[in-house]
Amino acid sequence: MLLKLMKEHLEMLKQINRSNSEQSKDFLKFNHEMISYFQHERLVHLIITLFFSLLTFAGFLLTLVIRADNLLLLYALDTLFLVLTVAYIIYYFRLENTLQQMYLLTRKIHASSSCCAEKDNHI
Repeated sequence: MLLKLMKEHLEMLKQINRSNSEQSKDFLKFNHEMISYFQHERLVHLIITLFFSLLTFAGFLLTLVIRADNLLLLYALDTLFLVLTVAYIIYYFRLENTLQQMYLLTRKIHASSSCCAEKDNHI
């Protein structure tokens, strides 16, 4: 859902960049709010990705240290954590790349817009 919303916003930025139309301060403010929201969500997903990476590492260590008769459950747990970690890394990679594209397009739009004389350093 988040990635779909980001892709839609990115497409809107691409259309605005192609049209070279002057943008209002309202649009630039809306864009800044959306990017702030996406940055927050990216941070949350980074924390989740790191958490699952730590769980995966801890699971592998536990599997190496414990000498149980039946390690099948630990192997299944390690496999589950590994699959989830890889999935979260891929998802986070896609979030990061989409947000970087938004940064680039926002800078282009902001630079070409004459409605804002002052340049924001935080964009």
